[in-house]
Amino acid sequence: MGRASRLLIAFVLAVFFSGLPATEVDEHGPYFPDPPFNHFVRDWYSQHLRAMGEPSLWGWSRNDRDVTAYRFLWLPTWGRPVAVRIEKRRQGIVLHLRQLDGHGGYEPGKIALDRKINLSPEQWNRQAERVARVGFWSLPTHVDHRGSDGEQLVFEGVRNGTYHVVDRWSPGSGPYRGLCRSMLDLTGLDMGQSRWPEPEPLPWGLILIGILGPFLAVTLWMLLLHGARRPKSRLHAGRLLVISHLLGTIWMAASLVAYALLNGILTEALLGEITVTPDFIVGILVGYLVLALLTGMLLAFRTPLVKHTELRDLT
Repeated sequence: MGRASRLLIAFVLAVFFSGLPATEVDEHGPYFPDPPFNHFVRDWYSQHLRAMGEPSLWGWSRNDRDVTAYRFLWLPTWGRPVAVRIEKRRQGIVLHLRQLDGHGGYEPGKIALDRKINLSPEQWNRQAERVARVGFWSLPTHVDHRGSDGEQLVFEGVRNGTYHVVDRWSPGSGPYRGLCRSMLDLTGLDMGQSRWPEPEPLPWGLILIGILGPFLAVTLWMLLLHGARRPKSRLHAGRLLVISHLLGTIWMAASLVAYALLNGILTEALLGEITVTPDFIVGILVGYLVLALLTGMLLAFRTPLVKHTELRDLT
């Protein structure tokens, strides 16, 4: 066979195969990477997502870096499985709601509800803020906290080619459950979230601790300053200020720990449902600034009175 014949055959084969449809990526699986889920959990969740006709967000992270999407999968043991997915693309922002007629802990059943809803940029931005506020991208995927019956709350996210998933069994009414509920609320329907535990009321105990902390420090400063007026006392007013701040801070820290233990906040933090966000750090710093300001104001008001007393005893 001559060179011209081989080139002709190669050209014909290239034209033939170019007319075949390109191989499409199977977006319906696999749904999760091997770690962190074991085979049982991965097959369990994938079975329900496949029955819903849901795409694989993990697959999207490897093949489509332009999409940003979040999905909440709710698997109650004796209730109907629900999946809510929101995705942002160049074409727009869409919410997909799908519910099966089976049970989350057993056979998934068939699709009983399938809706598609267009979302506004404001709705997307509010939901993205909730995701950031909870610290979703830094939460551990799972914790050692499971039981026989209950519900699985699985939250997935993909952005810029990065995939993350968080799985919790029957979590308390904390930030993570609130995030999952917000996905259900976006549908405008009651999918059963009205029966969920109500969010914790305003923590008046925590607020009381924050208010009493500065007053405690100021009271301690006044008492120590009164003791420093004694003729034989060698305590300096500046030292008293430092001591009062130190004692007040220790009291606030001990009270906060006790409050967290009594109300289960520390348990939720250990389970990864609460993360230390920049807002939390800023709040702590503002608290200390208020403490210093109040004590400084008291010092300014008390200084003239001290001058009329035994001022030499404070130096």
